[in-house]
Amino acid sequence: MKYIPLLKQLGFSQQEHEIYVTLLEQGPSTISSISKGTGIYRPTIYKTLPKLLKQGLITVTKKGKRNKYVAEHPRMLEGLVKEMKNKLEYDFDELQQIYLVHDKRPLVKYLEGRKGLSFVLDDIAISSNKHDVICRYSSRKDTTDVDKYVSQKYRDMREKKQLERLVITSDTLAKKKTIPRLDRTIKVVPTKFDLFDDDVSLYIYGDKVAFVDYNSDSAFIVESKYIASFQKKIFKLLFSKL
Repeated sequence: MKYIPLLKQLGFSQQEHEIYVTLLEQGPSTISSISKGTGIYRPTIYKTLPKLLKQGLITVTKKGKRNKYVAEHPRMLEGLVKEMKNKLEYDFDELQQIYLVHDKRPLVKYLEGRKGLSFVLDDIAISSNKHDVICRYSSRKDTTDVDKYVSQKYRDMREKKQLERLVITSDTLAKKKTIPRLDRTIKVVPTKFDLFDDDVSLYIYGDKVAFVDYNSDSAFIVESKYIASFQKKIFKLLFSKL
């Protein structure tokens, strides 16, 4: 007897699976021949058949004094597939409602290593809509190589979405940006205040705030529209004063 994974996914018990497939293979069969073909005891078969009959997957015909059970065309399973799809959509809506009830709580993701820091940049591009403004504090040291974290995916999506970048950084880093870009505006932290070389960056985008520590090659993303909005207001206030 062939094993059909779909039947298990549709909620068939092992006995229901074996009986249905055996009837497909054997054709019209008595309880006795079903038992012989499946190895299932007759009492268990009697208990299992009503569900298959109710679902319309098998029918019963009478030949003389004996009942014979017949498997219907497998296309009858399409009804079960549609039923499962409807149930999945309903359950998904229920889960989404549960999620939305609690979505005021910040979601924090911690990331490490080169892949982790690349993930942050990719997430900025993926999470942002076209023409969004990305706010960034950058206190990284001029010796820190950030290009190794920048994927081509990030560059392509940034250009495609035409993301605008507002940057607050050190005088040293600002001077290294010799090629002006229309999509990037830089403001400088005065050296008399601080060298601003902690080797840390902070990104504000969408409903997220990402902290990147180049000292330890680690980062964490806080997803909260309230925290992101709060941080964006502080950033824009400082940006306007510099």
